[in-house]
Amino acid sequence: MTPAGRYAFLRMPYGITTGSEVFQRCMEQLFEGQPCAIVIDDILVWGRSREEHDLRLRQVMDRIRAVNLKLNPEKCRFRVTEVSCVGHLLTNQGVKPDPAKTAAIRLISPPEDKHSLQRFLGMTNYLAKFIPGYSEATAPLRELLRQDVDWCWLEHHTAAFTKLKELIASPPVLQYFDVHQSVVLSADASQHGLGAVCLQNDRPVAFASRALTETESRYAQIEKELLALVYACTKFHHYIYGRPVTVETDHQPLITILKKPLHTASARLQRMMLRLQRYNLNVIYKRGKERYVADALSRAHLPSTDQAEATEEYEVMVVDVLSSHRVEELRHDTLADPMCRRLSEVITAGWPNAFREVPRDLRPFYAMREELTTDSGLLLRGQRFIIPHSLQRYYVKQLHQGHPGLEATKRRARETMSSHISLRSPFGCTTSRPYRGPSLQQMFLSGRERSILCLLTLTLAGSK
Repeated sequence: MTPAGRYAFLRMPYGITTGSEVFQRCMEQLFEGQPCAIVIDDILVWGRSREEHDLRLRQVMDRIRAVNLKLNPEKCRFRVTEVSCVGHLLTNQGVKPDPAKTAAIRLISPPEDKHSLQRFLGMTNYLAKFIPGYSEATAPLRELLRQDVDWCWLEHHTAAFTKLKELIASPPVLQYFDVHQSVVLSADASQHGLGAVCLQNDRPVAFASRALTETESRYAQIEKELLALVYACTKFHHYIYGRPVTVETDHQPLITILKKPLHTASARLQRMMLRLQRYNLNVIYKRGKERYVADALSRAHLPSTDQAEATEEYEVMVVDVLSSHRVEELRHDTLADPMCRRLSEVITAGWPNAFREVPRDLRPFYAMREELTTDSGLLLRGQRFIIPHSLQRYYVKQLHQGHPGLEATKRRARETMSSHISLRSPFGCTTSRPYRGPSLQQMFLSGRERSILCLLTLTLAGSK
């Protein structure tokens, strides 16, 4: 609005923040339904053969003439086998990083402080999907970015810096995704990271990896493996949603857990399994040495934890069978029990492959290893607690409170804890049968011997 009247722009002025988004939308509307891809002011036309390319090009040119769009002849390229687009080189073999973009990285000098190192790693991050061993190469450099580490550039940092530039100079080629081909996801978890790769015809379409958070690093190994599956599915959601997908894992107990009813798993596993319900997955077992890409990615993960991907959570209904006071008591005694601590370490680190390699005191748990998890200092078999030795006598009395009888006491134990109950005495509890006379053998028992008739022995796996 001016003193001379009201004016409006007839063309997009310079300096408008949303100018590129508006231009992109207008171009997509103009070429809707045409055999081309629009990236701001670039128009990409391709074909499997020269005839298909020329036919599509003619259709696009006719559309350009119809909408009266002007092209710059000096910037047009026709019938080429490769073209640079958005920092990538699109070729007839696959996707490569643009040499023009990587040249600046290959010629860069070693960083002199933490800020220059951060800038260098930021420049190389976009190549992570091309290089499976990217995080492994950058691990010594990332150590210098820790707040508790002083800047000191040494020879092994120079070696890592040089190796990274060599990897950038010759990255692998990623295959174009084909909607008509089957998709295979390979996922793996290590002690500190997750790795995944999307494959078609045994050729990589995309790589992905991330570090575990501090909380996730304390998960049991089976929970980490399932978390790797969830990460792979969410990372490659646009590739696999709405179609059958084969997922490879080297953790065979995970397949057993996924085949069981959902309510038999722990709450944490249930939440992750619910996130997989939207996908049509066929999880198969494959040995780790045959899955070198996913295994390498999990051990050489990116420093990022991708917290934005973990925002979607499912609340699983949980019925607390113990009060908060008893849970804290159980947690305290579990952490204080040496055998429980060793069991927790094995669950977190992963079980040995052979039974003879398992510590002798933990062998009773080997048969149920795929069901064991840890949660906030507690040991669980599914949704049932594992009671440390110091609290077993107390929970025996609690289970037998009211003298419900042998089978009812067993039923109580099965609902709340992993246990096996047997009678210490062949006569059982006589309190629930007050009107029955004593047997001939009971008449000759001393008072001390009679007092143990009402006791049940709770034989937990691993109890002394």
